[in-house]
Amino acid sequence: MTRNVAIECFRSDTVVIKTKKRSDVRKIFSISFSKVDGSLFVSLPYFVTSKGLLSIATIPAGQTGGPVNLKPQGKCSSHNVKYAHHIDGEAHFSQTGKILTKVRRQSVPLRSNNGHIFTLLVQGLEHFEAADKAKDNAAPTKKRTNLTVDLENESPEAMKFVGHLFDGRLIGTMLKGEYPDRIGPILSYRIGEGEVMRGFCIGNPHDLVDQTLLLIRFQAIPRLDPNREAAMIFVGGFDPPQQVADPTQSTSMLALNYPAENFDELRSQLGNVDFVRN
Repeated sequence: MTRNVAIECFRSDTVVIKTKKRSDVRKIFSISFSKVDGSLFVSLPYFVTSKGLLSIATIPAGQTGGPVNLKPQGKCSSHNVKYAHHIDGEAHFSQTGKILTKVRRQSVPLRSNNGHIFTLLVQGLEHFEAADKAKDNAAPTKKRTNLTVDLENESPEAMKFVGHLFDGRLIGTMLKGEYPDRIGPILSYRIGEGEVMRGFCIGNPHDLVDQTLLLIRFQAIPRLDPNREAAMIFVGGFDPPQQVADPTQSTSMLALNYPAENFDELRSQLGNVDFVRN
């Protein structure tokens, strides 16, 4: 028999995810939902290097590993951007007044999405903006909540953050093992047959009836690129899960890579999406 499980979520206009390594606290990214229709935004303003490559990346049918070339559908930007995933599945990179919204694709409608929705990989935490302002360490309010991944004495070479979107009404059918009738907003439970999920549970603050539940998982990972001191890689806007899992089909997604190597040369080859005022 399926149990009804109440999910406690962090609900603020903006939720900022930070890391803490001893006394060094850094802002990594933020989450927000549209007041109009509940669209999801992942903002990436805190990386100190703003010259990057935005792209629609395609994995050919039959490829199960190895690098993916971002150049064929890539555009450069000299600004940090945000990722938007709209209710109808429209996904794109944007930044109001700074870039043109040209790197975009059709993904799965937001409320039909049940699982992986984005991954953010970061290397060189010291290259992200310090959380040293009063608002960065303030108590939660309706406008802002600060969530901290405490690394204690660890010094990870890189970090991985994964966003999973669920329908909160179905969570009772997915959890395995022993759990109470009310869980969250920090979760540590087994979902389905996979590994234990640990992370922050974030809900839409503008619609308490909306059952959209965003779980942000995090873990330390090995160094991403031995040739760079710092790096930020993001992927999202995926095809339907059945297409992604089918090795006989190609699959595409939105991707960004900061900093872009040989940026000026790359920009001359690919063009850019920077907004230019007349």
